[in-house]
Amino acid sequence: MTDVDPIIAGLAANLAVPDDLLLVLAETDDEDVQRPIVTRATARPLPAATVEVLSRSPHEGVRATLVGRIEVPDHVLIRLARDPSLLVRQSVAARFEEPWTPVEHYAPVEAYEALVDDDDDTIRDELLANPEVPADIVRRLMRHDEIRDLVLLRVGDPAEAEAAHRRLLTSPKPLQRRVALTDPRFRPPADLAAALATDLSMNIEAAAWVPLTRALAESLVAHEEPAVRGGVAWNPELPDDLVAVLGRDADDWVRFRTLQRPHIPFEMAEAIEYDQDPEAQTGSVEWVWESRQDMPLLDRLSGSRHPAYRRTVARVPDLPQSIVDRLANDEDFLVRRALAETNTDRVPVSTLRDLLLRGAGPKRNEIVKNPRVPDDLIDELSRSPEADHRWTAFHSGRLTDDQKARLARDPDPKLAAAVNPPPPPTEAQLRARLADLDPRVRKAAAKDPAMPVELMWELARAAGVRR
Repeated sequence: MTDVDPIIAGLAANLAVPDDLLLVLAETDDEDVQRPIVTRATARPLPAATVEVLSRSPHEGVRATLVGRIEVPDHVLIRLARDPSLLVRQSVAARFEEPWTPVEHYAPVEAYEALVDDDDDTIRDELLANPEVPADIVRRLMRHDEIRDLVLLRVGDPAEAEAAHRRLLTSPKPLQRRVALTDPRFRPPADLAAALATDLSMNIEAAAWVPLTRALAESLVAHEEPAVRGGVAWNPELPDDLVAVLGRDADDWVRFRTLQRPHIPFEMAEAIEYDQDPEAQTGSVEWVWESRQDMPLLDRLSGSRHPAYRRTVARVPDLPQSIVDRLANDEDFLVRRALAETNTDRVPVSTLRDLLLRGAGPKRNEIVKNPRVPDDLIDELSRSPEADHRWTAFHSGRLTDDQKARLARDPDPKLAAAVNPPPPPTEAQLRARLADLDPRVRKAAAKDPAMPVELMWELARAAGVRR
């Protein structure tokens, strides 16, 4: 097929198309038809027969995209690992980066065995980084001199790995130095510590990892570069008196970084001053989050003067009621919001009201479904001049008939349609849209899941697509 009919392209993207028609569409070998099939929503897995056809598509982009779907079986991945297209082979090698949870495995060993002989830099790097690739296969990458030490660092015996670690620390390539520097099995040797700690290409990692003498620690704390001072603030060997010096640093970022030093003494942390926009979002303090099972620690930090600590504690689900009660009255709105999002069933109704009336937070449309949200608050939201509030009321799922009637006339046409959705189009209406002069209208009509299956087949046959 050439110059694909927009109706056929629309059918290919229609999630209601039956499996037998989907297979026929895939067999057209037209990229404009195959691409919407291979990129369709993963909520409806592709049938095995369709996967097989797409894996043999003449278009490398279709084959490469197919690799990213979890339903692709091992025998197809093994074949695509030997694909003549570099793009397809790279996609197989990079498959472990897909955020699938859980997954049995990313690719079979036979696929890695095929890829390990590939000389492409990207494929080599992916195999080296993929924890699933067996050690004996990774070792075969040693034929590439430029990554030989990286291979030994990962799969060598202890002596080989330690020797490779030292060599990598002096590599001319910053990325290789960083890989070695952050390997938790080894500390950099003392004779390299000073040079590594002030290597700005290492960003802040170097000063945080090197072994410290008193003299080196003092020089790093006094270094002119904030990145070095902020890095050493996380070094576990930094003495408390120098941590306190960094807590008074002239640079606001260095002070905030020091505040986040793992397990910094509470009194020392409380003495740190820094400027922060109260509306600015902040991530969780890493070490606090990792210690979230330590309830005595969370109890203490929930009373900290620092919002960064309190926000992290508030994000922990199933907090003791005593901590919930304290944080529910926190002066920082982002603390109260995080608490309401993670401990919805136990925060005071006043906290829920505060959050919902501000219309803030990505989870507000879930929070409003909580049965503890009072009916009068939902009514208040439904009458708000703010469209976000009215949408939140809609998501409660508890609108009265009067509220529905009012929102069905809402000035926001999308909200009005959501409250009172139009009935699915009739076959006659679909046929009229399919005959429209605008190809975009025809394509949209063909994508409509309300289309009868018989009409789908009729359209396919009219375009020359046969069983």
